[in-house]
Amino acid sequence: MMAPPTHRRAGQRLLAAVVVAWVPPASFEIRAPDDLRALESRVREVAARARESVVGILMPAPGAPAGAPDAGSGSGTIISADGWVLTAGHVGQAPGREVKVLLADGTEVKGLTYGQHFGPDGDVGLVKIQAAGRELPFVELGAAQSLPTGTPVIALGHPLGPERSPWRPPPLRVGRVIGRDGWLLAIDAPLSPGDSGGGVFNLDGQLVGVNSAASERPDLNLAATAERAQSLMQSMKEGLATGAWLSDAAKDPIEASAEWYSERRGEDAPVRPGDSDAERRDQSERRAAALEALAPLSDPYADAIVTVIVDSRDACHGVFIDDEGHVLTKASELGTAARRIDILLNDGLSVQGKRVAVDRDLDLALVATSSTDATPVDFADAPAPALGDAVVTVGRGMAPMALGFRSLGRYVSGSSDAACRAYLGIAMRPPGEDERAKLPDGLGQMVVSVIPGGSAAQAGIREGDAIVRIDGVPIDSPEAAAAPLRVHAPGESAMVDVWSGGAVRSLEVRLLRPTWIDVRANAGGPVSRRATGFGEVIQHDGVVPANSVGTPIVDSQGRVVGLNIARADRMKTYALPSARVAASVRAMLERVAAGDVLSDEDPAGGVAAARFGADGFARLEPGAARVMGPTAVVLAGEAPATPAAIGGWADVDDVAFWRIEIPSMGRYDVSLDVKGMAGGKVDVFFGNDLMTVPVPRGMQDFARVRVGESVAMEGGTITVRLQPLGRPLGPMMELRAVVVQRTDLLRAVEKVMPLLRFRDMERFKREFEREKRRRERQEDSK
Repeated sequence: MMAPPTHRRAGQRLLAAVVVAWVPPASFEIRAPDDLRALESRVREVAARARESVVGILMPAPGAPAGAPDAGSGSGTIISADGWVLTAGHVGQAPGREVKVLLADGTEVKGLTYGQHFGPDGDVGLVKIQAAGRELPFVELGAAQSLPTGTPVIALGHPLGPERSPWRPPPLRVGRVIGRDGWLLAIDAPLSPGDSGGGVFNLDGQLVGVNSAASERPDLNLAATAERAQSLMQSMKEGLATGAWLSDAAKDPIEASAEWYSERRGEDAPVRPGDSDAERRDQSERRAAALEALAPLSDPYADAIVTVIVDSRDACHGVFIDDEGHVLTKASELGTAARRIDILLNDGLSVQGKRVAVDRDLDLALVATSSTDATPVDFADAPAPALGDAVVTVGRGMAPMALGFRSLGRYVSGSSDAACRAYLGIAMRPPGEDERAKLPDGLGQMVVSVIPGGSAAQAGIREGDAIVRIDGVPIDSPEAAAAPLRVHAPGESAMVDVWSGGAVRSLEVRLLRPTWIDVRANAGGPVSRRATGFGEVIQHDGVVPANSVGTPIVDSQGRVVGLNIARADRMKTYALPSARVAASVRAMLERVAAGDVLSDEDPAGGVAAARFGADGFARLEPGAARVMGPTAVVLAGEAPATPAAIGGWADVDDVAFWRIEIPSMGRYDVSLDVKGMAGGKVDVFFGNDLMTVPVPRGMQDFARVRVGESVAMEGGTITVRLQPLGRPLGPMMELRAVVVQRTDLLRAVEKVMPLLRFRDMERFKREFEREKRRRERQEDSK
């Protein structure tokens, strides 16, 4: 019979630490591929056993009715056969709370929080499972204080909360001990919110730490030691709430801890274990040495790895897949057809590329090049790695880019991938009986709200409409919209069948990036533009930056087992299994061989050309533009007489196109009618001329910002294109117009030579700047 916890705060009764005897291994170093294979074997053995003891903890809101959304979630580890779960104190927060506990197989059981400790001196707590005779797997407590720096450890938990439809077991992450300080253990296994309370295990399968805090660096995370949990075990079993941040029942413990750390910023800030200069240097040197030792696994393929450059930006990587110059890369990073694609080869030279085929389901693209010297990579049907198997990411140099371990078995990217989704910007509900009778075949979901400025609002979808299909997929429940949207990156378009006013109309809807992106998921670096909806993937914990996906992964035997396709959040990278990649490549090459090659679509096609007025000015306004990208949207004026503006501009792939009729050769001055917000540099293409202008941040009102002067050698229609230069720090600006002024009327015979000299100088300057950027990239990659 379970005794109820005591609702007393503070308390001095502590049990002296009783630690299970364990002889720590010597600091493990990878000096050759055989060492990796030995580590891999140990990880596989421990992972299956330890994962059975890890649980998810769902915290209902106080007083919430049955079926209400949970207020939060965390993780924990079962440490006894009778159902004691060790978790973090900031997860449980108070004794006597009823919680839901999800076992490793997804089974839900009831639980109750007991004692919790949360303060500058510890972060541990207990939950008791109401086992009802169920046999529970559990692990023993080990010793953290005796673990040498560099010792491998395994971290388990439920990052970003449990996934239940379908069930996702706790993902495995492998790292090393990188520091210790009192009750804190620093590890470099990547963690995320939701992992709090999960377990850190040694290679004997003993619990040596409790996940406590994730830093902005994915490779620096903190856990409470098992020794600290042992020292508080008796008071926690008695139901005591202890620790400075639980001392005031009226104050939120998380806010209390944030205030405590805020008061100690600057010179008084405590240095976190693992974060000192010496510890960072040691961590970096160990990682570099391990990767260098694994060069024999990746070096045979390194010559085939390229950098894909889109408009002077390192967008992603790619790999040669045949001897005819075809590069396989990530489709959604290539941007619109107007973007220039260059392929930076392994020898430092670059060639221009042209996309010729796309597999939208897998987000793969074939880019044709003139380079045929590299040895291609063959994605043969190698055995897929199992849970705990090592995966090595091939880099551009001899040494691999990253080392990781497979975190899950068979897995289809799921509900924790919200950080990178495109969205419609609506809320839906099932139709009532009367509404269903009006819908075609009774199919569709009613729109109950539309986010202003969102994808649906831009397309003209309104409250009271019904969404019938998305890309041909019937929408028979509000949740059914997720599947067809997952295959799109923000900025792409979906075909949406909308019932409105008694009829169904098909709309091409540009899908925008969510404004509610969870910044915690992005801490540690950008996520990929599209990072979900690929079907079955290999999830691993190797830290592969978003601009480095498109790289092969090999196993500990050196066999190519997949292709990195997305950085999904701070703790996971997705790779496509080799068998799926090989099938996609075959299909795309067959289409190319049959002449089914992607055409060069003109993004400005169909845009009406603006003309100059009698005053010598032309205004290129939002209503006349084709606006594309993940965040750029046309904003209506606040009042009927207020001009519209193009807002957003928070993504490097945002772009607007206009066409303008140039009456004759001459000089034309370009400026922006703009209000800077986050500010930043903007590229303005005026025909073939490229000009860059900084937009000031924090402008209070609209003003003219001069871009520069361009020279037209003849009359005719040209395209004007505007886009951010580099990754914006936030919404850059609101743009009311691009203003073009004709500054002179030149006679061809008298002025052609000076104009030619001026134009040659401008072209020289552009080529000089482009070459300078390429050299800087090459230096950075060394």
